[in-house]
Amino acid sequence: FPAACYQIQMLSKFIRHVSSFESSDNTVASLKNDFLIGCANFTRRITEFALWNNQLEGISFLFDKDIWATSSIEETEYADLPYYCRPVNYSIQHFRPVYLSCKPGKDGESRDPLKALRELLPGNVGVAVARMWTLCGGEFYDGGKRAGDFDKFLEHAEDTCLTICGLPF
Repeated sequence: FPAACYQIQMLSKFIRHVSSFESSDNTVASLKNDFLIGCANFTRRITEFALWNNQLEGISFLFDKDIWATSSIEETEYADLPYYCRPVNYSIQHFRPVYLSCKPGKDGESRDPLKALRELLPGNVGVAVARMWTLCGGEFYDGGKRAGDFDKFLEHAEDTCLTICGLPF
C-alpha cells in the first residue's frame, strides 16, 4: 500500500506542477480525469484488501467490466497474488480500467456494489470504501452516475486510509 499511495501522490504532484505552468484549465481537467483511472485502480487494491482483512474475500464482487479481457504480462506474471499484493508499476503510462460490480443475487437480480460494501464491511470501513469509489466517478462502478473528483478523492484517501487498511496515506 505505501507504493500505491506514493503513486497516487506522484500523480497529484504532477498535476500541481502542470497547473502552475499551464494556462489552460482544460489540460489540467483532462489530466485529472485520466488520473481518476489510477485512483480507481488504487481503490480496487484498497477494496480487495478490506474484503480480505475482514475475511470476506471471494464474496461476489467483480472488478472488471469485461471478464474476458486480455491480461498484460505483469498481470499474468503475478496472477497467483491477490491484486492488493501485486507490485505497483511506477512507469505505467496507461492504467487498466477498473469496474466494480456484484454478481447477481440468488434471485437473479443485480445488486448495488456500493450498498453491498457498506453492508458487508464493518463500521466506517464500508462507508469509506464506497465513498472512495464514488469519488473515482460513476464510470468505474455499476450504477454510477456521478462525475469523479480527483481533488476530493485525494482528500478522502488521506482521511480514511488509516481506518481502511491500517496505514496512513
